[in-house]
Amino acid sequence: GSNSKPCTPGRPLIGVSVGVPRGGTMAPTPNLAHQVPPPPDPDGDFRKFFPRLQRIQKYKDIIQVSRPKDVHRLETASRLCWDLCYADRERLQKRMDELNLNFFKQVAGLKVQLATYEGRS
Repeated sequence: GSNSKPCTPGRPLIGVSVGVPRGGTMAPTPNLAHQVPPPPDPDGDFRKFFPRLQRIQKYKDIIQVSRPKDVHRLETASRLCWDLCYADRERLQKRMDELNLNFFKQVAGLKVQLATYEGRS
């Protein structure tokens, strides 16, 4: 048995048209306003980030003049910084999603008002 999770590229979308029109091809039409974010994976994201950090010359220069226990401290400090940035990103993403939802609610309300106004004239 493997502990690997199935790989799902990109973000799953709500409201994606998957039907095939007559004579057409199957081409999903994403509704970007309804994207469902993937579940958070700070450990997996850090495992992708840290090798990138290790390839930066400035990081290599610091490691080259550091003692082994200092190298471990640097990795720990990198992870702490990553966790703080990740938490900030999650908070900002949530706020952006709230603002996005409010925007679409306002647009819908304005469309109703416009339709009502046009219906009177």
